[in-house]
Amino acid sequence: MLNRSVLGVMAVAVLLPRLADAQGVAIDHDAIGCIVAGEYPKLNACFDPTSSVARARVFFRGGGGLHWYFVDMKSDAPCFAGVLPKPKPSLTTVDYYVEVVDKSFAESRTAEFHPDVVRDAGECRKDLPVAPGLRNATVTVGAAAGAPAVPAGFSSAGIVGVGGLSTGVVAAGVVGVGAAAAGVAVAVSGDDDSTTTTMPGLVPTTPPTTAAPATTTTTTTTTTTLAPPAFKPFLVVTPSPAVGPPPLQVTFNACGSTGQNLKFFYDYNGDGTNDHQGPCQSKVAYNEGGFSLFGLAAQAPPTMPGCRTFCYNVCIYDNKGTANEQFECFEGCVFVCPDAFVETGADDPVRRLAWTSELEVPGASAQVVVNGEAAVFAAAGRSVSAVPGRLGENRVEAQLVQAAGRAGTWRFDLSTTASLDVGSLRVIAGEVVAISGDGVVFRLTGRPGERVVFAFRTRR
Repeated sequence: MLNRSVLGVMAVAVLLPRLADAQGVAIDHDAIGCIVAGEYPKLNACFDPTSSVARARVFFRGGGGLHWYFVDMKSDAPCFAGVLPKPKPSLTTVDYYVEVVDKSFAESRTAEFHPDVVRDAGECRKDLPVAPGLRNATVTVGAAAGAPAVPAGFSSAGIVGVGGLSTGVVAAGVVGVGAAAAGVAVAVSGDDDSTTTTMPGLVPTTPPTTAAPATTTTTTTTTTTLAPPAFKPFLVVTPSPAVGPPPLQVTFNACGSTGQNLKFFYDYNGDGTNDHQGPCQSKVAYNEGGFSLFGLAAQAPPTMPGCRTFCYNVCIYDNKGTANEQFECFEGCVFVCPDAFVETGADDPVRRLAWTSELEVPGASAQVVVNGEAAVFAAAGRSVSAVPGRLGENRVEAQLVQAAGRAGTWRFDLSTTASLDVGSLRVIAGEVVAISGDGVVFRLTGRPGERVVFAFRTRR
């Protein structure tokens, strides 16, 4: 669970169902706020239409962990359920989200949630939903590329290898935020259950108890050529939103990406020049005057009152420089704000406004203006932003700067605005697909200059 910092970053609201994607299968999931250590958490979700579901999964990791894992969700009438491994008492939070893929390969997913892990259900806050806990269960866990066999912070009790191999042997699949994961898994069983998962080409090491009679056989050897791993770029920026006082330590982690020959390039201040390249993970310290990495420094002009803004661009290439080159770039902003930006008390008129933008319009980039003062850039795909706001009414005007003329959706999730008056959100302009107490989804035609406007209140 995110704790309140000097910037007023408070716990993410987890009590309301997340918005379903406007395209693909709709997800109805009551987010979990608390998990009991030593039990197998059972997470439920309903999908509409159920008949279109091809695959549903819960992606998870120990709070802030490096590697993502997944479990498949199975029918649990009238909805679906997925069971996670047992968290250890030493784990403080779990990160998770629900993803569903329909039969036309369209993906939908919830926001990312961060429930607390406690030793006893009585320690959970009364306003937080508690995950149902199973004492015994069999859980098949998909492993991320290069991930350890046992998810960090979870119990290894009952973990068996594939086809009788030792627990240290795991065939890695592919997993990433919003990406379809390949089905290679290890089995995690309850203390009183036993499960062996087999895989073609792997032979159990336990010899048969009865010897078979000698026979003469003809053996045919077939050579199978595996397809190269698909290019799936993946980037996690921590903290999220990337807002804080100087020096603000920010980690760019693209290690969950897959491909044949990956290369990583980092432009930390969005000036068009790569400041670093090579490793799949990079850590940068941002200050009011610029950022620092191995003695490098750069300047960035202030773009909002009291804060410095650094709009980064991280590009992931596969087979760079060849005829098969593929790449994808991730854009977002880091905000370094001095003490003047702190919410000092209930009477302080300044409020920190934070949101997640998911701009799913082909070829689009956009600008978001808050209260006619603070302006931030919104890249295509998922990005996070934060600006100073005010107590009471706040107005957001968002406009497409570029677009390819094809329709899509734009989602705003305000659950990270700690002082949000949930339920006060109202739409002033734009075609609404869905709206909840802390978020809204608009449908856009994809014309440059197209505008949506909404307002909400912050409380004392």
